[in-house]
Amino acid sequence: MQGQKNTITPPDGGWGWIIVFGSFMIHVINDGITYSFGMLYEDFLKYFNSHKSETAWILSILYGMTYCSGPIAGILVNKYGCRAVTLGGTILAAFSFFVSFWANSIIALCVTLGFGGGLGFGLVYLPAIVSVTVYFEKKRSLATGIAVCGSGIGTFIFPTIIYCFMELYSWQGVMIVLSGIVLQCIVFGTLFRPLKNEKCIKKNKIKNIAEYINEKNYVTKSLQPEEFELRQINNNSEKIIIKKKLFDVTLFKDVTFILFVISNVLTSIGFNVPFIYIVPRALSLDIPLSHASLLLAIIGIANTLGRIILGYISDKPWINRLWVYNSCLTICGFATALSVFATDFYSLLVYALIFGLTVGAYVGLTSVILVDLLGVDKITNAFGILLFFQGIASFIGPPIGGMFYDILESFDPGFFMAGIAIALSGLMLFFLPFIKRKLSKNIENCNEEL
Repeated sequence: MQGQKNTITPPDGGWGWIIVFGSFMIHVINDGITYSFGMLYEDFLKYFNSHKSETAWILSILYGMTYCSGPIAGILVNKYGCRAVTLGGTILAAFSFFVSFWANSIIALCVTLGFGGGLGFGLVYLPAIVSVTVYFEKKRSLATGIAVCGSGIGTFIFPTIIYCFMELYSWQGVMIVLSGIVLQCIVFGTLFRPLKNEKCIKKNKIKNIAEYINEKNYVTKSLQPEEFELRQINNNSEKIIIKKKLFDVTLFKDVTFILFVISNVLTSIGFNVPFIYIVPRALSLDIPLSHASLLLAIIGIANTLGRIILGYISDKPWINRLWVYNSCLTICGFATALSVFATDFYSLLVYALIFGLTVGAYVGLTSVILVDLLGVDKITNAFGILLFFQGIASFIGPPIGGMFYDILESFDPGFFMAGIAIALSGLMLFFLPFIKRKLSKNIENCNEEL
């Protein structure tokens, strides 16, 4: 059965491009809604008469649950497939947005919109990435970049959509509208068809298990005790393979993976702060809401261009994907920290362009670099675990930004904190190749001693 794992050959096209389209549209809707929720932040503040740090928990839990549900989504994808998990997550998210209409407190919105919506989005997010990753090899960066650039398109169009419906229906009406929009992901989730040879492998697994059960009586009668014990050990070790596929704890022994997780935690602490606070910050500088919402749209369109360009470049054999990723995060972090000096619309516009272009590497290349580091057979479990830690970090960043404002009455400390965290996440990964070489050399030395 282990030998069959290598029979999965990514077609690098064909139905894979249909899956890219489905993933793209899901990113347009899910990420577009998520990253545009800063538009509703001021309405939540006024309606519930709450502090900024309290209100930030709604969006923080939404972001956090989206990522924290990664391991759950990974296990479900391994068991039921990308299509089924996407459909289930879509229904849960749409229902959670719908019932948010009746929320009468910050806590109620944290439960419905935060936990319910976040879990639903998380069950959709992982299969939307994994389904693309397994269909491509040579064009993996480009395909993934195209798929996730839907996030940028969504961030470009949804601020305007939310702004228009806020004028007509208030934030409660927006929840109903968004619920209906989220339901459209059912259509796109049905496109996530598994690879044909994956189906064959599942059939072979069932066949092998059936053969084992049928042979059990024969084995006990015809084999010597030593042979029977060996056959049992071998069969018990397939069981191990199946269990490992559901959740591979050996990843926590991989220093490369641990370092990448730490870097992602730092990125996630700062990643959501600009999306949530750039509109409120612009309003605090007496910039009109129509212009403030444009800043989110600029981030979205720049993000789209960044993900496509970075995806295309990263597929070139002469490009070091890890260096591209690290450089983008470092630039993004320093730009965010220095944005505290942006005090008018045009300087904020320049920052929005830089942030959008460079932060595209975070989502666009994360799964691709994971495959480079660990292999495609570990991508579902590794990505699920990574999302969990990203979620933990996402719980932290936005409330800290809100807390800084409540204490210091300024958004600048929050942006500075976010920028330093993102910059550190990129800088630390420049040492990753050196660490890998050092570990490989130590292993070689140990093998020579043995």
